[in-house]
Amino acid sequence: MHDSPTHHTTPCTTTRTTTTHQRPLLSSYFSFHRLLHLALPLVLQNIAGYTLSVVAAAFIGHLNDPVSLSAAVLAGSFYNISGYSLVIGLSAGMETLCGQVGADATFTPSRA
Repeated sequence: MHDSPTHHTTPCTTTRTTTTHQRPLLSSYFSFHRLLHLALPLVLQNIAGYTLSVVAAAFIGHLNDPVSLSAAVLAGSFYNISGYSLVIGLSAGMETLCGQVGADATFTPSRA
């Protein structure tokens, strides 16, 4: 056998099959494209969230008050450690549980 593409012709349509060497690359490209389509908004949101704290510290730094700058950075650090990390941890656990429930074929939603 050789790896050249084959053509199948019927009265209505003409289809072209690809070689086995082309399919994994094409499949990887579409998988990467779908993944990028889903992940790009999350990446941009995370970058914007961290940029917000840097821009806020830069503006407060222009006030030439070291106490205000240290208070703002300390408050941002406290928020990142106590609030944001807790929410990210809980949402990561929820993501696992929701994925398992969504994959369960016997799941029926209860109506209250």
